[in-house]
Amino acid sequence: MRIPRVATDRCILLVCDIQESFRGRAVGMPLVISTAKLMLDSTAILGIPTIVSEQYPKGLGSTVPELKSNLLQRMVSTFEKRQVWRNDHLIYDAIIPNLTSF
Repeated sequence: MRIPRVATDRCILLVCDIQESFRGRAVGMPLVISTAKLMLDSTAILGIPTIVSEQYPKGLGSTVPELKSNLLQRMVSTFEKRQVWRNDHLIYDAIIPNLTSF
């Protein structure tokens, strides 16, 4: 089977909620962090833009330091997600307007 080439001009990496408070709670967090680090390194080489989201960083902490240093070097912006849910339906998501700039 032939694997198609990645069209880097049509890609983006979204690093979603890899935050400090999940370190002791999420199963496989070390693997999640190391895989995200690999993806960040790969997208930097390929010139693929990256966006990072954090869910309620005041309560859950910011992105883990292992990734934060890579993000700071690349000057990647971090967006705080502010979502409003009603009856299990997302009615507002503040990260969406930020994504339109990509």
